Amino acid sequence: MSLWVNVLENLSVLAAAAMLLFFVGVRWAPGEMTSGAKLAAGLLFGAAAALVILTPIEGPLGANVDTRAGPILIASYFYGPVAGGVSALAAAIVRYAVGGPFNLTGALSPFFYCLAGLAFQHLWRGRTPGPVGFAALGLLGTAFAAPGLFVGVGFDTAIALVTNFGPVLLVANVMGAVILGLLVQRFRTVMFQRRQTEAVLAHVGDAILTLDEGDRVIDANPAALRILDRPTPEVVGRPASELLFFDAPEAETRFGSVHELAAALPAFHEPGAAVVATRRDGGRRRLSYRRTPFTIDGRRRSIVVLRDLTEVLEARAEVQRMMGELVAQLQATAKANQSKSLFLANMSHELRTPLNAILGFSDLIGSLGLDCIPRAKLEEYLADINFSARVLLRLVDTVMDINRIERGDAVLSLETVDAGRLAANFVRIQTIERKPGERLRLIGGAGPFPVRCDPTAFIQCLANLVGNAFKHAEGGVEVRLSLAEREESVFITVEDDGPGVPADVLRRLGEPFLRGAPALRRSVPGAGLGLAITKRLIEEQGGHLLITAREGGGTRAELTLPRAEPAPAATQGSPLDP
Repeated sequence: MSLWVNVLENLSVLAAAAMLLFFVGVRWAPGEMTSGAKLAAGLLFGAAAALVILTPIEGPLGANVDTRAGPILIASYFYGPVAGGVSALAAAIVRYAVGGPFNLTGALSPFFYCLAGLAFQHLWRGRTPGPVGFAALGLLGTAFAAPGLFVGVGFDTAIALVTNFGPVLLVANVMGAVILGLLVQRFRTVMFQRRQTEAVLAHVGDAILTLDEGDRVIDANPAALRILDRPTPEVVGRPASELLFFDAPEAETRFGSVHELAAALPAFHEPGAAVVATRRDGGRRRLSYRRTPFTIDGRRRSIVVLRDLTEVLEARAEVQRMMGELVAQLQATAKANQSKSLFLANMSHELRTPLNAILGFSDLIGSLGLDCIPRAKLEEYLADINFSARVLLRLVDTVMDINRIERGDAVLSLETVDAGRLAANFVRIQTIERKPGERLRLIGGAGPFPVRCDPTAFIQCLANLVGNAFKHAEGGVEVRLSLAEREESVFITVEDDGPGVPADVLRRLGEPFLRGAPALRRSVPGAGLGLAITKRLIEEQGGHLLITAREGGGTRAELTLPRAEPAPAATQGSPLDP
């Protein structure tokens, strides 16, 4: 009975030694261990083997046996030949120092155990041993050590040792391997899970804070430290309310605890709600917030997950900007398509009338012959053909003008001129060309009105505005042209008492090919390009065009040009001067 008591005593020492191996089990995994770490592991397992050697099991024939097989087998199996060999050498030295009648046999056995552990590592590769596997390891170690019982003793003595002491040795080795193997394996599993959790927390993009029952931070992953821009000592141990606050639209309302903060926050990721993190440099980051409470070992804890929304919000703003640009481009494309359709419709109408006249009169002359048409009639037909051709030429010139302006090919020669003098010459010539019932009056202010412009383009703008006023009037109409100077600008105004412009068209005046419904009903000639050309020409000269409806009826068009310093008399010429 005392023999088994000694076995249990030896196993209890082995269990105590196994607890000392906790550092090995939780600090290193086999794939991560360096040669130095494996050497240290072998020394620790060798120390465990030495402890059980120093607490021997008294056997028959004066033999002492122990559970030294366990540490050596486990060291060889888990950590390889370096750890196994070092632990075996340490055990052999201690066993040889203890002495006894079977000293040589005891000193050789650790090396047999080392070989058994390496063999088992090869046989059990890729599988988790468990209790049965570690028991098999102890059995294999006993089998490997059995030949050592025959070293240094007679054959009869060796047989007596195997017969009388073999069962005790087998039980001690199996139990030692199982106890120590399961402990080390459990330590290794726990440590692997811990390292895996740390790796996940280290590589996850979201910030994660662990809070205690008092809402103080007890742990923070690297993402949280990076977002908060604070080292671990400035985060761990502090209340979460000192690091986070709710971003209220009307004010920044701080909360005494994260519980109040969580109650005040809307649902996770709801637009318009976010937590703001105060950084060490005084900057702020907008974060989404999610809090999950849990209980472990009766203690209440909380996990707070924070996601940096700053870059997301910036990206969303950029996407919105790009969407706005895309919508604007789509609208511009639609507008261009609409303008193209209007252009084709208007031009087909405008071209058809003069072309019909040219074709009709030319066909008539060709079919009747020159001898059959009176000279007076022939001259009338040729005049009509000439007039229609000039109408076509003006239409083509107008289209070419707007095309050059939109391409940026319009070349303007800017010079300082007197706008009042240009306007007076324009009115004088226009008065001669006006039809009966059409009256153009210049309401002059005290000049001069020096502006910097292209005289030809300036006259073209006046001609387009005055021509539109007469063209869209029903019957006789009076058009008034006036000039005024205010601050640093010169204003040239063209007013009429005509039917006016519909409100929906007035807002869009200046767009190419735009014609109102009244003009289309009355077949008013033109392609709808005059105001578009005027608007672009005046803008190219640094001014702008404004068209409004007059009170009481009619339309008011106002050209604005920057005032310039008066030019010398020699440069006050005009393309309209006689």
